[in-house]
Amino acid sequence: MRIVNRVLAAVLAIALIILGFLVAAEIVLAALGRTDPWILPFDRWYLWGREHVWSDPSTRRWLVLVCVVGLGLVVIQLIRRRPEALAMVGRSDRVRAELSRSSLEKALARAAGEVDGVTRARTRADEGIARIFVHTSRREPGAIEEQVASAAQEILRSLDLQDPPHVSVVLRTREGATR
Repeated sequence: MRIVNRVLAAVLAIALIILGFLVAAEIVLAALGRTDPWILPFDRWYLWGREHVWSDPSTRRWLVLVCVVGLGLVVIQLIRRRPEALAMVGRSDRVRAELSRSSLEKALARAAGEVDGVTRARTRADEGIARIFVHTSRREPGAIEEQVASAAQEILRSLDLQDPPHVSVVLRTREGATR
């Protein structure tokens, strides 16, 4: 979602910059004596605005479109995102330390992958919970879940996070069953 947000913001910013330059160019050309529009048909827009009142259906359609686009942009900005970093316990009041969420996910996945019987591990850390998705080729996984949870807890203790996430292990066996 962050990538979509950044791309949308960049496209909108570039469009507004180009529009600003075009308006400025039209103003300069008009000041130099040019009577007809260069690129922006401002004369037609002006006449359209003079001919259509607020109660006109086409004016209302444009107003609704602008409102929907504006509200859509506001909603996109209000969507809660996963934290980029987790705060660590500081040794000093002057220094603030953070651990990136992706580094935490990689460390937990690496620890889970080192457990005997785990063929693949993937992690997703959200606020308050770290989900570890583990695959095993064993038919009877035994205590793999507990071993993965223990390895993850050991990593979390060593990282000294202010609010360490709760660990949840999702195990998928060779038959495809999830536990």
